Amino acid sequence: MKTLSIPCLALAISALLCAGPADAQKSAAEAQRPNRPEDAARIRALLARQAEHDILGQLAGAWEGTLQARSRGTPPREMPSPATMEIRWMLDNYFLESDETFQPGGQITIHSRSVYGYNPHKKYFHRTLFQAGDPREYLATGTWNAETRTLTFKGPEHNAVTGDEFQRRDTFRLIGEDQIAYELSYVFQDGSELQAVQGIYRRKR
Repeated sequence: MKTLSIPCLALAISALLCAGPADAQKSAAEAQRPNRPEDAARIRALLARQAEHDILGQLAGAWEGTLQARSRGTPPREMPSPATMEIRWMLDNYFLESDETFQPGGQITIHSRSVYGYNPHKKYFHRTLFQAGDPREYLATGTWNAETRTLTFKGPEHNAVTGDEFQRRDTFRLIGEDQIAYELSYVFQDGSELQAVQGIYRRKR
């Protein structure tokens, strides 16, 4: 029995589900129409690894640093906070998986996991963050600024206690090959910003 490789299997499944760009899929019957040769080429292009994946790949590696976290209060108090990121490729080098630790003020350790990717159809980077002890997921889409070598991820936030809606912004600015300047900020409905965390990650040797 002939078996399909993973890329071929993905192409086969997509070919079953994707009609040509000129074909509308408004019913199950329309979705089952045979694909044309040009449709298969379009599917292959959509599944191909993109140059943007190489941009993401610059985050791969083991990183550590002492970030500055700001506590509540007027004025806010800055707390040196050790942090690490262990970032690696997964799933045929289409996605990055990151295991992270953060110790605000050097006290408790917060464990989290992030998954990064690039959607070639919608033309954006994306990040999903999960944090231990928090059942919520944090979803963000991202952009790349080649001039400043910065990946910026933005996503909605919701305060379940007050009902407020605001935006979370994570930025990763690449400094050479061995440093990442990181910043976590919150942007509120009136346009004001609160910088919560900032600092430098350095590649572990």
